[in-house]
Amino acid sequence: MIPMRNFLFCLLLLVALGLSPVMAYAQEEAPDPSTTARIHFGPLALNPTIGISNVGIDTNVFNTWDDPKQDFTATVTPGTDLWLQAGRTRLSGRANVGYVYFQQYSQERSFNTDLSARYEVNLYHVRPYAIVSYLNTRERPGFEIDARARRFEHAYGFGADVPLTSRTTFGVEARRQATSYAADALFLGTYLRDVFDRREDTLQASVHYKLTPLTTFVVQASAERARFTYSPVRNSDAVRVMPGVEFNAFAIIQGSAYVGLRKLDMLGQGIPSYKGAVASVDLGYTLLGATRFAVQANRDVYYSFEVSWPYYVQTGFTASATQRIAGPFDAQARIGRQTLAYPLVGQSSFNVGRTDVVRFYGGGVGYRFGRSARLGFNVDSYQRTSPISTRTYKGLRIGSSLTYGF
Repeated sequence: MIPMRNFLFCLLLLVALGLSPVMAYAQEEAPDPSTTARIHFGPLALNPTIGISNVGIDTNVFNTWDDPKQDFTATVTPGTDLWLQAGRTRLSGRANVGYVYFQQYSQERSFNTDLSARYEVNLYHVRPYAIVSYLNTRERPGFEIDARARRFEHAYGFGADVPLTSRTTFGVEARRQATSYAADALFLGTYLRDVFDRREDTLQASVHYKLTPLTTFVVQASAERARFTYSPVRNSDAVRVMPGVEFNAFAIIQGSAYVGLRKLDMLGQGIPSYKGAVASVDLGYTLLGATRFAVQANRDVYYSFEVSWPYYVQTGFTASATQRIAGPFDAQARIGRQTLAYPLVGQSSFNVGRTDVVRFYGGGVGYRFGRSARLGFNVDSYQRTSPISTRTYKGLRIGSSLTYGF
């Protein structure tokens, strides 16, 4: 486990970097995204996009350890952001509807829908809001499950932000999410609904303190409860404390970084609980206006489909560097690594009993045209190693992508 003092040192370093550009951009604020939307109909603003990705060859469609299958694939995803302002109320949301195509293995084709909305009221001393989201997809849920299984997620919640001072805001939110799988969703002999269908309730409180116009210090604390429909032995209660920093788009570093602790109490007999560090980092930095560095890092607990290991701790990172070559051309290199640590079932506390490792790297070239359009060509290699030979695989994806904002 990574020592907590190292996490805290990284947080302090990020805060210092975020504070450094204050003199240059003391008056800058991130623009309201609705003001830069491409389409306006009175109080309604729309920002439509279309993405065409993964157009090419996948050499291991099913992520199998022997006799991998190859196919031509493509994904088309139209979507839009929207904002509707009416007096002191505001509705914002996003809608994506994607189609995944496989030429030979038609059973892998799918339509995927991702919808979310937030309605808020800006009163003088409080800003109440409501959120709702809906996901209907066959995309893989993570690095563990290789089947493209139909999954549904419904979530809704209510909350309020209360400005305490000109720099400090207190927030509270209650949220419920239901996750379910199709009745025929099967992976390695396990019906996924039997181990994953559940309801999760979260009550979260947060404090935002604006250190500068560019840097905000945040502390989030939450109580979580998960109740499984068909596997009550997996029921759990948890608490989480996540301090972090958020950076404005005009800061030297952009994005957010949260590092904290999570205590997960598994209620089923013989299943060890977990207490340790968790993290969520998504940061970017642009050097001399020509080189863009980005890093995402994560550490958290996720439920497993395997009966012998009800959950695993995933720790990893993804890093990329994008270099503008000449004019509209750019080149990108990326690398990542994820470890999935499974506990020793029957122990009184978390001890690693099995570790799987996923590695991936790749690169590509791109051509930008217009205001927000990019055509790219990418090559990515990926590999998973595991003490269980049937969970080991490797493959290569070669293809092109196009993103376009209307």
